[in-house]
Amino acid sequence: MKLCMLMMLFVMLVLNLWYRPSYCGDVTSNRARRSDDRDPLEAVVMQQSAELNQVKAELAALQSKVGIMDRRVGFLARYSVLHGQTMPGNTFKFGEVTLNDGNGYDASLGVFTAPYAGVYIIAFQFFTDGEERPLVDIVVNGNTLVRMALDTRDVEAHDESASTSIVVMLQAQDKVWVEAPGDDNHYKFWGGAHSFFSGALLYTV
Repeated sequence: MKLCMLMMLFVMLVLNLWYRPSYCGDVTSNRARRSDDRDPLEAVVMQQSAELNQVKAELAALQSKVGIMDRRVGFLARYSVLHGQTMPGNTFKFGEVTLNDGNGYDASLGVFTAPYAGVYIIAFQFFTDGEERPLVDIVVNGNTLVRMALDTRDVEAHDESASTSIVVMLQAQDKVWVEAPGDDNHYKFWGGAHSFFSGALLYTV
């Protein structure tokens, strides 16, 4: 009897061992199948994540460009008195400011300071009042960039209006002003709407 029971237990053990690999194989296969099913989904998620990061980078670049485009700089200042007189080497202080976007122009000094690196247009106009031959310079950081000469000695009324404008590359904090050069450059001029100093940022670099 005991022998029969032992044989039955032995048979059951063998059968159990026989079917276990097949069962484990099915589990492994199912796990692999679920893993295979998950891989395409992970690939889609990774691709969408990469595309999202690219969109974020493009948006940041666009915002940066918009910020640069919004850098508005422009000024217009007129001579505040109706009649003025130059002093050699002195900066013309155009004190009546009608526009100063970007706050680059200092009326107390007559100096424009570039807020940003870029290409600017600078202009001024002068209206002389007397029989003279005045010289007027546009100066950048102490160096004469352009010079305008007027000769009213042969003009009947001895009054002459002239203007000039330039396009110039300026670095941030570069300073621009208008001055009467030389040691003997005294002359009178009309102020108000007749004489002005102006500039604007065309584009940044």
